[in-house]
Amino acid sequence: MSSTRIWQRTWPLIPVRAAENQWPMALAMVVLTALAAQIRIPLPFTPVPITLQVLVVLAAGYLLKPWVAAGSMALYLGLGAAGAPMFSGGLAGLSGFSGGYLLAFPLAAAVVSLLAGGTGHAGRRLGAGLAGLVIIHLAGAAWLALVFPGATPGLTGLLTMSFLPFMAVDLAKLGVAEWLTRPPSFAS
Repeated sequence: MSSTRIWQRTWPLIPVRAAENQWPMALAMVVLTALAAQIRIPLPFTPVPITLQVLVVLAAGYLLKPWVAAGSMALYLGLGAAGAPMFSGGLAGLSGFSGGYLLAFPLAAAVVSLLAGGTGHAGRRLGAGLAGLVIIHLAGAAWLALVFPGATPGLTGLLTMSFLPFMAVDLAKLGVAEWLTRPPSFAS
């Protein structure tokens, strides 16, 4: 399956030649991740907000080769660490409650790309996206438990703050990311 065909379906306003080299798309993923971070829905029972970043991380995994997907998310983190307005909570986002989720983005994008393997098979792509979500949420939970142990009393508190409030929304983001990036011959 040609990345050009995926590119044409997903981003029809960008010239096809830009898809021949994946770095323009990778840079687009960096910008989209930063924009997605600005859509922030705070929840009263957890310091971690809902954002649309996960949707873009999964899309990067579906559209890019593993090392390019990881590189795009690493660039996103690097720009944010250098002070660019990339994170939902500003620079504190990287060292704050959301840090574990953010630090998992490069690995999650690479794993999604590797497992999806450029295939148009929806089941394989959804499984790859689910693996990416597991990586992001495990890293987020581990970060909260290790860096902010007093904020997460017990396993129930940890799950309530790091996992349970986000799974339904993140599964919806997974479905949207898979659908938006699905190769045209497999679109329904």
